[in-house]
Amino acid sequence: MTMSISILRFGGLSYSVASSDLVTVTLGVSENGSPFAERVEAVTPTPEQWATFWETVRPFQTWGREYVDPDVLDGTQWSVLLDSGEFHVHSSGSNAYPEGWPRFMDALRHLTGGRLYD
Repeated sequence: MTMSISILRFGGLSYSVASSDLVTVTLGVSENGSPFAERVEAVTPTPEQWATFWETVRPFQTWGREYVDPDVLDGTQWSVLLDSGEFHVHSSGSNAYPEGWPRFMDALRHLTGGRLYD
């Protein structure tokens, strides 16, 4: 079971969120689209937060492999790899998002105790 999420924003805050044990989440934050975290923090969600997260993201296993807006050069590139042991989500994009993206981000914010900002 794994979680690996990357959200790189040109000119804004970027995040990496990862967990290999689905107990502790490592949250990396950088500015101006840098892929290298300037601040790293370990977060331990409660079992209830984990359960809510997996319940919320389960429908997203139908997301496509890639979402791209070819008319935007800068902006946001993202990737999501989730493996709960019961279902799998592997998707990425550049300035385009699948249906349910705001709900996904809300679930991620809840899981990390509100540590992600737009």
